[in-house]
Amino acid sequence: MLNDAFLFAINGLKYRKLRSWLTILGIIIGISLIITMVSLGEGMKVAVNEQLNKFGKNLITIFPGEEANLLSGFIGGLTLDKKDAEVLEEIKGIDLIMPLLIKAVTIVHNNEEKIVVMHGIPPEEGEKLLSSFEGWDLEEGRWIKEGNEILLGHLLAKEGYKKSEDNFKEIGIKERIEIEGKRFEVVGIVNPLGERNHDFAAYMPLDQLREITKDYNSLSSIEVTVMDGEDPNKVAEDIKERLKNRRGKEDFAVLTNEKASNVANNIIGIIEVVLLGIAGISLIVGGIGIMNTMYTSVLERTKEIGIMKAIGAKNKTIMSIFLIESGIIGAIGAFFGIVFGWLLAKAVEYIALTSGYPMLKATLGFHIILLGISFGFIIGCISGVIPARKAAHLKPVDALRYE
Repeated sequence: MLNDAFLFAINGLKYRKLRSWLTILGIIIGISLIITMVSLGEGMKVAVNEQLNKFGKNLITIFPGEEANLLSGFIGGLTLDKKDAEVLEEIKGIDLIMPLLIKAVTIVHNNEEKIVVMHGIPPEEGEKLLSSFEGWDLEEGRWIKEGNEILLGHLLAKEGYKKSEDNFKEIGIKERIEIEGKRFEVVGIVNPLGERNHDFAAYMPLDQLREITKDYNSLSSIEVTVMDGEDPNKVAEDIKERLKNRRGKEDFAVLTNEKASNVANNIIGIIEVVLLGIAGISLIVGGIGIMNTMYTSVLERTKEIGIMKAIGAKNKTIMSIFLIESGIIGAIGAFFGIVFGWLLAKAVEYIALTSGYPMLKATLGFHIILLGISFGFIIGCISGVIPARKAAHLKPVDALRYE
């Protein structure tokens, strides 16, 4: 009997092709948005964890702002300062300390001005930390030393300045550029890091950036490495306690790589929830579309229902036919929604790749595909419950008289 109900439901969909596909379209939109968000969200989590794993477990970063909201420091204009870095020198278990100052400066090359994000770092500590813990190496040239020397990110050196409308003027080793009225020599080009914001940045000695910007005290962040054998979490707690005592309040965040991964994943999770909520609205609209279609189907097939009941069809059989039909609509919509959602996610991945962000990957597990189709089928069945009940409870005499 279930097979007959299934075939009857399929024939009903074939009879109303246009209406069925318009109804399916509503489910496709909702499911495709969900699949896009989930696959990109999972891809972002994988990318974040891969980047952090490159640094190892012995790296700790101190930011201004609240740990739960790292943007609070930027929005609120908070900074660290020189004395914060000096306090860290007293803590047992710390190996290297790299204070970092980030400023926007104007670089002039080939008579063209460009505003560039400049990173000021202590040369010796910076070379050790960035090359050993963060996997940096140079495409050509050498590391900066104290003085008017500068490192350029790969994209800034290769594509930062135009020679003509269609060609770029590359900046080579030993060329001189002007920064805020001072001349600097390019001593090295950093290999591509896979992040556009870093590959389009520049790097100079911390003291030189302080001199240029007249900011002799502020720090954007501090990175430290923990000695082998020491517990990074214990060192992080010591750092938090010392800085809290010095600053008088906890307006900073101390992140180990493990904690940074958790914070990043939580942020991604919040974004996913918001976007999934928006996609859920589309699914509700799609479900209402299914309900409307099934109500119309019940009205159109009232006489058929009366005939089936007259020859002995039970209420549960009639209800099964309409539930299966609405479930099929949901499942078909979910299938095509997964396909379109995956294609959209891959398109976003390609755009990110061409824009200089190769870390972002769209990831979709087989379990998500099965879950998506099952979810679509369930949405369809839920949307079809009321129309199916209406069909099942029609009286045969009334149904046969219906015009």
